[in-house]
Amino acid sequence: MNAPVGPARIGGTRREAGMALVAVLWMVAALTLLVSSLIYATRTEIRSVQQLRDATDAAALGDAAIQLAASELDRDRAGANAWHRRAYRFAGREVRVTVIPSAGLVNLNKADPALLADLFVYVGGVPPEQAARLAARVHARREQKPRPVPSDPAERHRAVRAADRQGRFDVIEDLLQIEGFSFDLFVTINDLITVQSPSDKIYPPAAPAVLIEALAAGDAAVAGTFVQRRDAKDPTRDMTELKHTTQAAPGDRIYRLDAEVLSVGGVLYRRSAWVDLSGPRDGLPFRLLQVRPVRAVGSGARRG
Repeated sequence: MNAPVGPARIGGTRREAGMALVAVLWMVAALTLLVSSLIYATRTEIRSVQQLRDATDAAALGDAAIQLAASELDRDRAGANAWHRRAYRFAGREVRVTVIPSAGLVNLNKADPALLADLFVYVGGVPPEQAARLAARVHARREQKPRPVPSDPAERHRAVRAADRQGRFDVIEDLLQIEGFSFDLFVTINDLITVQSPSDKIYPPAAPAVLIEALAAGDAAVAGTFVQRRDAKDPTRDMTELKHTTQAAPGDRIYRLDAEVLSVGGVLYRRSAWVDLSGPRDGLPFRLLQVRPVRAVGSGARRG
């Protein structure tokens, strides 16, 4: 004969059932979290692969457009001294190339400190006193003379490291070695500076619009009027209200070509290259001086 089930036994059974239910719920929650993590990781990996594919595609299209633009510039001896854009199509994809003569950019090795200060103020947003100090430090570095290399190996190593922080600028990134020069400021102005131009001033017909505003001491109306007339090829354009300018483009044939490609996903990629069309080139139509890695510069509709 079975013993009757008492209240204590019923309570114990209910507690065991409740604990089992909690354990099941914890397992379901853990599995849900695991599955969600796997889905997120998979989607992230897919996006990374898509971005790599888009960047590789943009680099290839940009290189092709840069090659065509450089070849055309080599033949265009009359109209290649001004900032302008060219468009190309490859398999239904449009690639726009911005042509910037070196005379339209600020030369770190030759620009007057006043021009550098105005660049830092009106483009970089730096207070005038700080901008003047930074410009003076850039100028001071350029004026430093190379020191003799010591014979002692330890002293030679220290001298080589010190030499990296003095003398001419070999690449624009050398600006980051200037005391007080921030990375944010560099990012803001890096598209407007160069070490390639032979000029210490700016030839406004060759300069990007944002640099024209710096030449106009921040006067957007003056800058806008000049850019509008320049882009319309208006012969009445007036440069008298702009500072730090030269009236004639230098005779060099060095350009920065910025190729922009809009990906299928709506990301705008840019591929930049410096090309030299002057002097002997061993039979080649031009000489590549530097090619920048492709980078995303925006999204949605194409700029400009």
